Amino acid sequence: MAVLPDLLTLCRFPGALGLLCLPAGSAGFWGCYLLCGMTDLLDGWLARRLHSESDLGARLDSTADLCFTLAVFIRLWPALAASRTLVPCCAVTALLRLSASAVVKARFGRFGSLHTRANKITGALLFVSLPLYWNVRLSLLLAPVCLAALVSAVEELYLSFTASRWDPDQPGL
Repeated sequence: MAVLPDLLTLCRFPGALGLLCLPAGSAGFWGCYLLCGMTDLLDGWLARRLHSESDLGARLDSTADLCFTLAVFIRLWPALAASRTLVPCCAVTALLRLSASAVVKARFGRFGSLHTRANKITGALLFVSLPLYWNVRLSLLLAPVCLAALVSAVEELYLSFTASRWDPDQPGL
């Protein structure tokens, strides 16, 4: 039972590959998207309930999240690129997150990302908003997501600079 959270996390890797292979916006694509999102929600919750949190599990989760996010980004880029405001927001957010990861590497000798409340809220907003955006193509739908992503990225960079020790499960500011 203790390995179940890690197995759920591992499901996101083939799920991300499936997203890259399926036609963007198809029923299969959104089904795979939903499956990846549900495993992301359940793995951490289940690990805490089963008291099976581990450094390996946290690293797997961050890597699976990155693969899932990149796959979605690659497949939905044609629709996202049509917005003049989303592209700069994505670029600045990505730069801030990469900077935070570089700071963590320099300070603690490892790459990592934080699981702050702001990052979790941003992930949830993004997960819910992308299917809506795909169908409506109204950039205003993603404005709150962009703002949340920028705020959470700035917070992560700040915490990466100021943390006295590496703790990926910081609640945030």
